[in-house]
Amino acid sequence: MNKSKLIIMGIIVTIIFTTFYFLRSPLSNQISKNNEIKIVFLGTKNGIIKYLPSSKTISIKFVKKINKKNETNSIYQQAYQIYQENYKEIINTKDIYYVYLKDINFISKIFNWKTDIKSIYEMIKTIYQIQTNIPIADRITLLPHILNIKAPQVVVIDSDENEASTNIETSKNITLELISSIDKKRLKKIKSILKENHIDILEEKTQKNITETKIIINTINNYSYAKKVADILGIQKEIIIEKKPSICDVILIISNDYKEE
Repeated sequence: MNKSKLIIMGIIVTIIFTTFYFLRSPLSNQISKNNEIKIVFLGTKNGIIKYLPSSKTISIKFVKKINKKNETNSIYQQAYQIYQENYKEIINTKDIYYVYLKDINFISKIFNWKTDIKSIYEMIKTIYQIQTNIPIADRITLLPHILNIKAPQVVVIDSDENEASTNIETSKNITLELISSIDKKRLKKIKSILKENHIDILEEKTQKNITETKIIINTINNYSYAKKVADILGIQKEIIIEKKPSICDVILIISNDYKEE
């Protein structure tokens, strides 16, 4: 057998072995089947990230802090507790995956790497050095998915996290861009409620073609501000992260589908 045949056989064996290895990795296997995957994140804030490969969408759910007496448990035990408290489904303990994030801003940095190419090396390094029980093969599989996620594909679906939803500095007024398609009487009432709650409307626009009420932020760091606006107005809508240019903390779009409480 000549040398070229040996090289070709070696390449084929390597491809087969690599494919088998990746498909045997739990998350890679789930992604190949287009199954939803859930990853618990812990650190300065706790929560669960859900990723649906078929639609390439991510939802981020913040949850309450771990009970102080349980903070001495291992990270894995804490992750398991968070998962159990939020999902009643029966799941094998070895199928609970977590990442420990000292800086929650890491999530928002993922969406900005294309505008700051220099940061990509640090981000990739962080992904591989991050404290996690996700196997290395799965991290390799997840990396291109993470890097190709766009802000509009990410939705913060809920937040019971006190720090994320209510702990806003009293000295800082929330700034708002208001876009509406409702009549002047209703708009006046909404603006009055916002001002009473120290929400500064810096920009105001009218767009008659708007049909759906939305609350938009362009960085996850502004989630707490958006949540406060939603609570004030009683808007039961998912908060959307979208790379929309604005000088304000929150963009509020009000349409006729909005019902005052």
